[in-house]
Amino acid sequence: MSIFSKKASRSFSIRDTLKNIEEISNEIDSCKKCGRCQSVCPVFKETGFEYLTSRGKIALLNGLRENILSRPREIEKRLRFCLLCGKCREVCPQKID
Repeated sequence: MSIFSKKASRSFSIRDTLKNIEEISNEIDSCKKCGRCQSVCPVFKETGFEYLTSRGKIALLNGLRENILSRPREIEKRLRFCLLCGKCREVCPQKID
């Protein structure tokens, strides 16, 4: 399952993410934190913020799942920063979308 919907007409909400977080738990757990996604992410290249890369977003989602992070609206804003270009998946050794 993809963490992000590729349908432009579907609105993204943190509620949807929290409902689906168990479905993506395998992807969250399989991230090896190698940073390859960061090396190809156009959003990271523009902003320099690691939390906007796939690895950073996986860490945020894991924080939500583990109840370590408590500001879901702030996390939702960060999860929205994605061009859906797929470059991260192409270089990911685990093929995390």
